[in-house]
Amino acid sequence: MQNLNLKELNDREAGILSPVDYMEEAGYTNPKELAKNSVIFQLNPAMAVGITPEEKEQLQPPQKEEKPPSVSIGYADLPPDAQIQLLAQIGIQANPQMIIAEKIAEKENNKKEFDLKKAGQEHSQKINEMTVKNNQEKPETKK
Repeated sequence: MQNLNLKELNDREAGILSPVDYMEEAGYTNPKELAKNSVIFQLNPAMAVGITPEEKEQLQPPQKEEKPPSVSIGYADLPPDAQIQLLAQIGIQANPQMIIAEKIAEKENNKKEFDLKKAGQEHSQKINEMTVKNNQEKPETKK
């Protein structure tokens, strides 16, 4: 094998010299076969050294467990059964009857609040109507 000068090494690194030319210049025996093996190794190292696909599969690390996609939803927006499932997933044990009872009480409170607001609006409307009626019935006084 000859000693290559720095220019030839740089030319090889830059891709100016092909692997075959480089190996011929360096004095390797059977440069074409060596260059071919080099390319095969660069493309598929496992195949170039004789590792079968089955052996390669055994060498690869186990596949990571695929996580379900992340979802962002408010706890209060979930129905009671989904709330119980969510709590169980994060390790919190909840009494299903309590969660359902709280939901029922919350709905009743919301209905009461709605009914009170509605009654207040109706009351205000009646007062306004009475005020308008009284103003229309009063005779206007002239000075």
